[in-house]
Amino acid sequence: MMKYYKTFEQTDSFLNKSTGNKIIYFTLIDEYNRLYEVSHYISRLQGIDMSLYRDIYDNKLWYLEVYSQNASKYNATKYLRKHCNFDWIIGFGDNHNDIPLFEACDECYAVSNAVEQLKEKATGIIDDNNSNSVAKFIAEKEKGAMPG
Repeated sequence: MMKYYKTFEQTDSFLNKSTGNKIIYFTLIDEYNRLYEVSHYISRLQGIDMSLYRDIYDNKLWYLEVYSQNASKYNATKYLRKHCNFDWIIGFGDNHNDIPLFEACDECYAVSNAVEQLKEKATGIIDDNNSNSVAKFIAEKEKGAMPG
């Protein structure tokens, strides 16, 4: 099934799918009550982080993203800064799972249809994510038309 340009694979058994694979990240999509139960058990695991949040495109669905603490957006940003010698990093986001990214960036921009909690942490708000707003922002920044 395709959703928001991401490939999703539905499976009857996550255990069967994960056997023999080294997984550092997975997402479960379901109703809140079912995902909350799962998150309760996962929260006890050392070295695992997760984010449980409502889908901003379909408010009946919730996402539970589960990942190694080392594979977080925060750590990825810190890794890029250190290993690529970046002096300044700008991040873009739309949902709760982007909050750690924003915390690691020097500037951060939320799209106009982002969740309010992310907008509150943003350096600024750009057009919605259906308007090529990130590409437009970068193009303007490259032209030198924007401060920062």
